[in-house]
Amino acid sequence: VLAISLALALTACNSDRGTSPETPTTPETPSTPETPTTPETPGESTCVANPMGDTALYLRGGMNSWNAAEEYKFNYVCDHFELVTETDGDQSFKIADAGWSANSDFGGASSSQAVANTPLPLALQGSNLSFTFSGVNKLVLDLSKSATEPTLTIYQCPDNPLGETALFLRGGMNSWTAVSDDLFTYSCDAFYLNVNETGEYEFKLADSGWSAA
Repeated sequence: VLAISLALALTACNSDRGTSPETPTTPETPSTPETPTTPETPGESTCVANPMGDTALYLRGGMNSWNAAEEYKFNYVCDHFELVTETDGDQSFKIADAGWSANSDFGGASSSQAVANTPLPLALQGSNLSFTFSGVNKLVLDLSKSATEPTLTIYQCPDNPLGETALFLRGGMNSWTAVSDDLFTYSCDAFYLNVNETGEYEFKLADSGWSAA
């Protein structure tokens, strides 16, 4: 959703016409109007460049023998890092790059115990973190305010509301058929699909049998 705010300043000029105009008096120089501010759109977030550059971050702990495993690699999204993973039990862990570099090794600051849905302050080369995992969780690492003192929030992911039912993009771009290239993927709390289309199409989201529910 793109919200565009326009601020328009208009200046009107008046002129008098006559056969023998009097010598006009020099008008006062008008004051320069203040530049209007553009109102913020509620709920609008601003994406920023990845503060870690090309450095990849991983969840490293007891669940993967403290290795930098590809399936535990964080993805950078707009203004934060996130990872959806499935693991269970009490786990000790940190967030770090593959080489435990000093500027990308994040652990606990004043506390090392993570609590679900609550941002936990982190610090460079901080203490090992701990959390009791259950099923699928989303870990959100927020470096938008500080690249050296980020926060970590862990969310419990709900079950797929459609169960085993597959959801497809069906429309004019694929003759309204349910094809694997247009199959949505459920991740934590939403369905996702990347498409590469041009032109204007009508479409719906549906399963392969156009089920009512």
